[in-house]
Amino acid sequence: MSGFNPEKPKENITPPQEKIPEEFDIGFQTEGYYEPNEDVIFVNSDMGFFGVFDGAGGLAAGEKASRAAMDCIAKKARDKLVEGLSFEETKAKLSQIFSEADKRVSSLAVGENKGMMTTACAVKIWEGSKGEKKAIVANVGDSRAYILHNNGWLELVTLDDGMIRKGIPNEQKARLMQDKLNNVVSEEELSSDLERVCFAQRHLISQALGKGNVVPRIHSAYVAEGGKIIITSDGIHDNLTDKEIAEIARASNGSQSVAEELIRRACERSKEDHPRAKPDDMSAIVVGIPVSLEQWHEGNPVTVRRSSGQIESDWTVESFDKKSGIVTVAKQDIEDGKTLRKKLLASELAKLNPKEKRK
Repeated sequence: MSGFNPEKPKENITPPQEKIPEEFDIGFQTEGYYEPNEDVIFVNSDMGFFGVFDGAGGLAAGEKASRAAMDCIAKKARDKLVEGLSFEETKAKLSQIFSEADKRVSSLAVGENKGMMTTACAVKIWEGSKGEKKAIVANVGDSRAYILHNNGWLELVTLDDGMIRKGIPNEQKARLMQDKLNNVVSEEELSSDLERVCFAQRHLISQALGKGNVVPRIHSAYVAEGGKIIITSDGIHDNLTDKEIAEIARASNGSQSVAEELIRRACERSKEDHPRAKPDDMSAIVVGIPVSLEQWHEGNPVTVRRSSGQIESDWTVESFDKKSGIVTVAKQDIEDGKTLRKKLLASELAKLNPKEKRK
C-alpha cells in the first residue's frame, strides 16, 4: 500500500448501491488511512448481495485492483445470481464469478499495474422455499464475514488465506488457532513459535484476486431473524479483537451505528501503543436481518420473559413500531385487574416466539 499521511483527513467513499428495501437494516462505511483508499465496498440490497475488497500493489494499483474486482463481480452477479437458483447452484455460480474476477484483475496487472491484486469477501443472502435464510460467502484473502446471531454469539464464517491456513492444513485446527489469535491483546498470550509467527505476520495473505488460479473459499451459515451479517477488511479485525467486534455489534440495534463504531474504534486502536495496532484502510458493511414484521399482529398471544427471568405465555401484542422494531405487549394482572405493559425488541421477542407460533 502507499504511505500513510497522518495530516490528510480520512476519506469516506459511498459504494455503488441499489435502492435499499425496508426488509434489510444496512449500514456501511469505508475510510482511507492511506491515499488513495485501496478498500472498496458494494451494496446491492435488491439482490441481497454485499462485498468488501482490499487492494494491494503499491501506488494506485491497489485501488485499481479492488475497483476492477468489485465492478466485475457486481456485474456478473446481476447476470448469474438470478432468482430461483438452488442453494448449491448459488454456491457454484458465486465461485465461478470469483474465478472470472481473478482473471479480470490478472489481465489488468501489466505495466505500472504489475503485481496488483485484491482480497474479496462477498455475501449472498439466499432464501429457501420455507423462508429460511443462509449467508453464502465467497472469500479470497483476509477480508472477513461474521454473523452476530440473535442469541448474541458472534460466528466468524471465513478462514483467512494467510499464515495460519498455510501452516495448519487441518481447517478445524486452523480455525481454533485463528480464534485464539483474533482475541490476543498481549504478547504473553502467545504460547508457541507458530503462534508468534502467525500473529506477527497476520497481514500476509497466500492468495488474492489477480494472482491467478485462485481457489475461492465458499462458506455458508444460517442467519435468523434479528441477526446481523458483518463484513470487514483487515483494518477492522486486525486492530479489534473478535470480542470487541461482538460487543460493538450487540450494543447497538442500528446497522449504520455499528459500522461507524467499528471504524471509530479501529481508528483509535491503530494509533495506540498496542500489540494489535496497525494503520490501514478500514471498511465495514453491516446487514441486519429483519424480523417478519407482518407477524406481530395486534392481539396475537406471545411468550415473554419477565425481568425476574420468569417466562409467561399469557401476554398479547398491543402494538408494533416498525421503525424502531419495538413490540409493546400487555397482560391483565389477575390480582388487581391492572394492565401490565412491556416494550421489547422484536428480535428479542422472536427468541421465545418462533415464526410458526406467530402466524
